[in-house]
Amino acid sequence: MGKRFYWISFCFFATCIQLKGQGDIKCEYITASTLKGDNNENLGSADLLRVSGKYTFTLGAKQTEDGQAKRWNLTVHGQYAASNYSMHTDYPMPTKIINAGMNISNIRPLSRKWSVMMSLGVGIYSPPNNIKFHSTLFNGTAIFKYKFRNILYIGFGGGLTNSYGIPLIMPMVHLNWEKQGKIAINVDMTNGMNARASSQIGRKGKLELTAIRMGGLAAVVDTEDGTKIYSSMCISSHLNFSYLIAKKFNAFVEVGGIWHRSSSLSDRTIKGFFSGFSGNHSKATYNPSLCFSIGTAFKL
Repeated sequence: MGKRFYWISFCFFATCIQLKGQGDIKCEYITASTLKGDNNENLGSADLLRVSGKYTFTLGAKQTEDGQAKRWNLTVHGQYAASNYSMHTDYPMPTKIINAGMNISNIRPLSRKWSVMMSLGVGIYSPPNNIKFHSTLFNGTAIFKYKFRNILYIGFGGGLTNSYGIPLIMPMVHLNWEKQGKIAINVDMTNGMNARASSQIGRKGKLELTAIRMGGLAAVVDTEDGTKIYSSMCISSHLNFSYLIAKKFNAFVEVGGIWHRSSSLSDRTIKGFFSGFSGNHSKATYNPSLCFSIGTAFKL
């Protein structure tokens, strides 16, 4: 299934980029740091090299009579991550992970202040040499948002996932605050947490400081004890400089610090889901490290 997946993904992405939209490609390296187990024992060390890409295009958009937008978007995304482990023990960590999928979303107003944002997605989350049917994960969200003075959106809703085998619905909160000016500020809690401030430098340069960014990886892995879900989370800060090379094309470099990075392995069961709250699962934590990135953002 692996080769077929790569071929289908390539053809699908090649078709998508022929449609008008915007995307980015990024290569990131996280320096090696010490990996510690549940009891703070030294398990070894590991770095991380990650290549990611995303492309979003509009399937349909129109405005209501009072100027509010209705929009359908399709996003295709993927990331490939590889780690070099120097371990002192046999700790079950996948050395390579691929996350790739697509997501369709719809935003529509319900009233002058209220709107609803819905999405449905599917993707492959697996080590690249072990892609199987159960590597396919589904997700969905429905969030109701309220607008305050055109700069602040607060919402609530639910999210659907089958990461733990059977479909689970979990509560979700949404917050997006954006302030324009000489220094633009944005705080977004749509997916994780992202807080950043940016300022234009000349006509083509832009400097951006990200105070906090949350991200992660996931994979369905086969072990001697059965199928499990591997997840990795990281919290980081970054300084980013981008430069407009052409009208719809810019390049950027980024340097930052990873303040928290952890990996865990849980059973794909309801019990495995709740073990994440009780701490009754395999978990490892990395010491802080540096990260460096280069990439490009573009519009077609």
